[in-house]
Amino acid sequence: MANVWHIEGFDGDTVIFVSDMPGNMSQQEIETTLQRLAASHLSADEIVRASLRKNAGDYSALLERVGKDAPICFGENPFYTATFKDE
Repeated sequence: MANVWHIEGFDGDTVIFVSDMPGNMSQQEIETTLQRLAASHLSADEIVRASLRKNAGDYSALLERVGKDAPICFGENPFYTATFKDE
C-alpha cells in the first residue's frame, strides 16, 4: 500500500466527509485543501473577512489552521482534519 493523507470532516462528533489523498502531496497542499473544505461552510462575507491581512480591523481567523500539532485541522464546526498514514 502507498502512503496517504487521510482527511475527515466533522460536524460536532458526526463524520460528514472522508477521503484519502495521495501521500506525495505536500503538507501545504493538504492545508490548502482543508482550508477550501472549511470555506465551503462559510458565507461570502466570512470568506472575505478571513482573507484580510491579520492586522486589519475586520479580520477573522475562520480559515487559519487550528493548533500546531497533528492532526492538521481547519474550521470551527464543521471542521476538517488530515493525518498522514504510512501504510
